[in-house]
Amino acid sequence: MKKGVLILSTVFLLGVIAVSVARNDPTPPKPATVAVGPVASEDFKISIEATPISQYEVSLNVKTNIPLPIEVMASVSIKGQNPKDTYIGVSQRVKLTSAEQTVKLNGKSENLPSGEYLAEVTFYPKWGAKNGSAAAKRINAEIIGQADVTLSGSGASKT
Repeated sequence: MKKGVLILSTVFLLGVIAVSVARNDPTPPKPATVAVGPVASEDFKISIEATPISQYEVSLNVKTNIPLPIEVMASVSIKGQNPKDTYIGVSQRVKLTSAEQTVKLNGKSENLPSGEYLAEVTFYPKWGAKNGSAAAKRINAEIIGQADVTLSGSGASKT
């Protein structure tokens, strides 16, 4: 019986030493990682309402479900431009920090002519989530919201 108690005591003592050494190990365990691939851009939307607030200025009410913060390009461009035409419009890089946000674009310095314009807010995945959340960084396609707006502008026409 003494031999059995001695063996059992030795096994118990070795177990206690093993647990103690494991607890004092200076290398922490590696956290589990989960590989997460790109997110389909169809899951996310940008919608806008464009309202003229002066001859040259447009207010864009932007709504999105993209994880924030993100940066987008907001623009107002005259409709019917050909790729070879001189650009008629105004654009501005904007940081969105809330799911609904108002953005104002002022085209007075560009002397925008009166006419029909297309307002757009575009999320570009290459730079739009650079300083944003991990979820937004997984979006792999552009997301665009559009609305029509009429400006009375300078009185000139685009032609």
